[in-house]
Amino acid sequence: MSRQSRQLALEAEELWPKLQQFLSCYFREDWVEEHGSSGAALERAVADWDLAGRRLVLREIRDWNARRGWKRDMRASLNFGLGVNLHFATEEQARNFMNDVYDRVIVSVRRETRPPSEGDHEV
Repeated sequence: MSRQSRQLALEAEELWPKLQQFLSCYFREDWVEEHGSSGAALERAVADWDLAGRRLVLREIRDWNARRGWKRDMRASLNFGLGVNLHFATEEQARNFMNDVYDRVIVSVRRETRPPSEGDHEV
């Protein structure tokens, strides 16, 4: 591991430990064999984490995005910092991946925290 890679990992561990855990647990080296697709791995991550944990992940995604997401090429931060073992051929693929992570986490949190609307019926 290069010095820069190690520094990115240490930074992520200090600043975004839940986000790092959330991503590295489901996108490690064997993610394809275990989940089949990145979408399925992300669905599993969202399903496995409780509401409080996903809220923490959401906060850390927002902070990571403010500190790292504005950079044009975030691939090193994702791969080495957050432990995402996906090969992003382009900067756009990396950005789309993080947008998908954010979208799925926030939708899952909103689904569990929104008040029932008039049209909802309890069974």
